[in-house]
Amino acid sequence: MTNARHTGSRAMGPILVLLISTPGFAQTGYFGIPDGFDYPADKATLENFRNTENLSALRKHSWMLFAGMTQTTADGTPFWETWYRASEAFRPAGPTPQGPRRIVREFSTPVQLQQTGLEPHAPGASTMSFVLFNQETYDHIRTNGLYQKSKLQNINASFPVATPWDKRKVPDFPARAMSIKTIWWPAAGDRATPLPIWDNDPANPASQGNPWNTWKRVVAVDMMRQQVPAGETMTISFGGISRPGSRVIGRDRYADL
Repeated sequence: MTNARHTGSRAMGPILVLLISTPGFAQTGYFGIPDGFDYPADKATLENFRNTENLSALRKHSWMLFAGMTQTTADGTPFWETWYRASEAFRPAGPTPQGPRRIVREFSTPVQLQQTGLEPHAPGASTMSFVLFNQETYDHIRTNGLYQKSKLQNINASFPVATPWDKRKVPDFPARAMSIKTIWWPAAGDRATPLPIWDNDPANPASQGNPWNTWKRVVAVDMMRQQVPAGETMTISFGGISRPGSRVIGRDRYADL
């Protein structure tokens, strides 16, 4: 999305299950990641973790960031949902809007899925997404005019013609800049919805890719029930393939996927 320092490092992050019934949009201020959550981490330290393949340290850092982002406001709003939407960061030039910001989920179909022929936002068959930027990323975009096509064109034109594309860049974002892309899996309210689960057990070599229809485990999300008896299973179809013995979960068990 940007060259912000704390964007996700894995190709596939958590999938959020979208409840068909959502609370009304709230008005709130902005809340960034508070102190005490390893943010921002020292760049040299993180690069050493990466170079030495210190997975436990990298996972700890990631979970610390996640814990900081998911702290909640007095009304229960996660901090990350108070960040700036793409439509705010890339709005045309003009005065900064005044007054409280509204928490609005501006869903769209991920770009990589727009040419697949899937029915947009279909429960059990497609995803929705939206991007959010923290204060430091938002300020950098606005201050440097990166929301303007003409500015980006001028930056690109400032490089010698023979400069490779991967050597051209916008001004570096500050260390505290962070952006997130959320992915939501719509769940039907009147029937079980298949939800693929990634268990880090790829069906194909990494070079061939592992889209979600190749994932080996599927659960059946039953939005009609708050709780489902432990061990309940069913046969559910996903991607045109019957998946017998799929675990059934209710609305209370998303955290246990």
